[in-house]
Amino acid sequence: MGGLLAQASLFIFIMRPFLFLFFVCSTLSAFAQKEDYFWFFGSKTPPDSIYSTCTIDFNNSPPQINLRYEFIGFNMTNASISDSLGNLLCYTNGAVLFNAVGDVIENGHDLHSPTSFPFGFTALQGGIIFPFPDHADKFIFISGVMKLDAIADPHLNPMTYTTIDMTANNGAGEVIEKNMPFNYDTLHFGKLHGLPHANGRDWWLVVPPDKDKNEFYKFLITPNGVSLYDKQQLGDLAYPGLGQAVFSPNGEWYAIYDWFGIIGSFQGSSIQLFRFDRCTGQLSDPIKMVYENLGLPGGVAFSANSRFMYVSAWDKIHQFDLWATDVLASKITVAEYDGFLDERGLATRFFTMKLAPDNKIYISVSNYDSRYLHVIDQPDSLGIACNVQQHSVVLPIYNLFSIPNTPVFRIGKMVGSPCDTILSSSVEVNPDLVKFELHPNPASSFVEINCELPSGITASWQLFNIAGQLTSQVELTNTGQNLISLEGLQSGLYVYKVIYENQAVQHGKLVIAK
Repeated sequence: MGGLLAQASLFIFIMRPFLFLFFVCSTLSAFAQKEDYFWFFGSKTPPDSIYSTCTIDFNNSPPQINLRYEFIGFNMTNASISDSLGNLLCYTNGAVLFNAVGDVIENGHDLHSPTSFPFGFTALQGGIIFPFPDHADKFIFISGVMKLDAIADPHLNPMTYTTIDMTANNGAGEVIEKNMPFNYDTLHFGKLHGLPHANGRDWWLVVPPDKDKNEFYKFLITPNGVSLYDKQQLGDLAYPGLGQAVFSPNGEWYAIYDWFGIIGSFQGSSIQLFRFDRCTGQLSDPIKMVYENLGLPGGVAFSANSRFMYVSAWDKIHQFDLWATDVLASKITVAEYDGFLDERGLATRFFTMKLAPDNKIYISVSNYDSRYLHVIDQPDSLGIACNVQQHSVVLPIYNLFSIPNTPVFRIGKMVGSPCDTILSSSVEVNPDLVKFELHPNPASSFVEINCELPSGITASWQLFNIAGQLTSQVELTNTGQNLISLEGLQSGLYVYKVIYENQAVQHGKLVIAK
């Protein structure tokens, strides 16, 4: 026994520096990725004091509620972003962009018409802010222009982006591009949500189907801006309305809650659930549940462990187990509205939901502006052990039933996957060991590669599309010209790597224009 203890002590002594480094690295990692740590709340109702907004700051434990000395109307659209350390940078009601101290960012007015939307854009998840890949301290706000069809149903056309430089004006920020159209198709009104691409650099934005369609629009946010990646037809034809669309924390699930109609009259609601591939952007395995004769406003959220999906439907909250063989059959009612009325005698039922950085799910009140939020305290737990705490958070101001809309953060790239194609610009290349030239670029039908390698050594050239899929691989000769055909490849931006001794020793971008 003594020998074993001595060996264990020696092991711990030897490993102590490595354990310390692991602890430091884990700690640093834990303190990063805090871009969603400030949540804003507000209403279009004129305030009864000089305060009209408040924040929940998740940098504190428990989270801290702070009043804001400002009058900024919020009317459904609600987006914000912080830096990776949790310091607030900017926020918006969809009509105006504000910096951390509440001042309008230079050129940040009129994201939507101030006449039509004086208290903010009237679309749930009608706007969202993404970090601009490879552009430090720059961000992209995505929204769209509201259009009404013949029966006054709202749509977005065109979709637009706005670029924000938060280093300008000594950190007060500046909008350097505003309301730039990037898609002119008529799209669903709101429910904009996104998450990181599996390459760890780019971002996905998914827009659910518009009325009487089943076509999902997938956009990519890359260092070159925002562009349409593809359109995918899947599932039943949509009859969209108020509700939410969200991704799970692990990026593997995508859910949509839709409600349409007038309370007390014709109405309906449904929940749709899909698998999502962060490499390809493809949705699959659709599941749909229709609330027959119970169509009422609601929302959807996932637990931190991505096992449970929660659906709020007016006066009930349901839990679905995504590990179950039959997800729909796993439904458990974990809460029913307890009849609580606010100080005005108004009901505090359930509406939009969001998983917070503290791993709790916060739920807004439906149909009215309200000072109350509900909380699912332990959403990773099965059944009523999830502990729904109704009207347990009291805000110092009224909130018009919105929950802040942020992308999914805290997902890294899928290391070793086909999407792991983005190399750091700090990769060092020994010019005496591997000499490499590629032309033309842009190219149409072929590229010519000149590559010098040590005698007896081989290397391969790999080409990936923007989704991280390997589209071509060619063994390179030691010296001389390598002519590589681009036949069958579509126009677009590609990433290439030169692999030598199992390492990427060269990388770059190739534009194919046919």
